[in-house]
Amino acid sequence: MSRKIVELFTDEVLKNIYNEIKTSYNNEVLFFSWLNEEGKINRVEVIARGNEECVSFPIQRSYLPDVVIHNHPNGVLRPSEADMSIASFIAQHGVGFIIVNNELTDMYVAVEPVQKKVYHPISDEECISYLSSGGGIEKIIESFEEREGQKIMVREVCRSFNEDKMALIEAGTGIGKTFAYLIPAIEWTITNHERVVVSTNTINLQEQLLKKDIPTVKKL
Repeated sequence: MSRKIVELFTDEVLKNIYNEIKTSYNNEVLFFSWLNEEGKINRVEVIARGNEECVSFPIQRSYLPDVVIHNHPNGVLRPSEADMSIASFIAQHGVGFIIVNNELTDMYVAVEPVQKKVYHPISDEECISYLSSGGGIEKIIESFEEREGQKIMVREVCRSFNEDKMALIEAGTGIGKTFAYLIPAIEWTITNHERVVVSTNTINLQEQLLKKDIPTVKKL
């Protein structure tokens, strides 16, 4: 077995794929697979079984795996027109596409697997500390007042970032909404090296962010 295929697949996954192909009478089998943190395929699921020449592909579910794998029973790993059409489509979702032979001694990587980024959660307590009595904001803004509602909003914004979920937050006037979302947003950017986009409803809010609030947070 070539070193290349061993480096991309774990031994357990290779064994599972091999057994599934043999159980399917050496016909084509379609697998969805997922990468571990080391970038190796460590989990597979059988999605469809076909005949000697083709296998069905559920296009509506194509965004689910990290890599789509199927075998060519004749051992010729040259992609067919159908293979290339599917590979091109799923590549738009960041999904890899690999063809293997039945003995798993060779493979053709039509689309390279994309290593999923590992995100690190941000601490809501750390973000809140900037907005607490004696915190960084109080040292910059003389008129600063600690607000419990602002802390609650910070926790919700942090949870939204950490769980990759949308949050619909309604807060009253004077609660300090801007700092409540801006500090977690910048903390997320620093921690995960990922851009965060802030969209405002008015030009006045945009100018307030650029000329007042962001420069203040940069001093922390």
